[in-house]
Amino acid sequence: MTLEAHADRLIILQDDFRSGYECPVCKTTGAIICENCHGTGKSVVVVNGKCSACNGTGSQVCPECKGKGATIIVPENAERRPTTGTIVSVGERIHCPRCDGKGIIYHLRENESISGTRSELCLKCNGKGGTHSFFRGDSVIYPSFSGHAFDLSATDIHGNEVVAVIVILRDEDVLAKVSGHLEFRRVKRSAALGTAA
Repeated sequence: MTLEAHADRLIILQDDFRSGYECPVCKTTGAIICENCHGTGKSVVVVNGKCSACNGTGSQVCPECKGKGATIIVPENAERRPTTGTIVSVGERIHCPRCDGKGIIYHLRENESISGTRSELCLKCNGKGGTHSFFRGDSVIYPSFSGHAFDLSATDIHGNEVVAVIVILRDEDVLAKVSGHLEFRRVKRSAALGTAA
């Protein structure tokens, strides 16, 4: 299946839900590499034997979260949809907000009718009418209930099931580009203290 943005639409691959309480040691997997065999699953004492610490699996239960993957588990029905994502497709008519996609800005002269307008080339888009403010790979933030969200599932080339959420919305619905990453827990703490993040 192939999806491509049309007109003034963007297709955004929604980020995974993050509660801010993910385990910092195992990164939500609930397991760490076995310290005894370094992930090989083989015994360091017995030739061709399996590791006694991990029973040959190469991993052990995370001591920090006890295999849960997080310090606090958020139930699925309490999870909210993330409002950040990565642009994967940009429509062909993403228009310039200054000239509304016309490439020319019209100005009314003082004390004259509409027929007495003067025009100038839009400097924001250089008269092209389109703006290159959004590119594939840009991280963006958008309002909670904007656009249309679709839950998709597929099988990757290794046979693993992959679940992804895409959001299709207009370019004007994007609130801002995002650089870096803030942890939810840190934002909550600074908000409680009344300080900036």
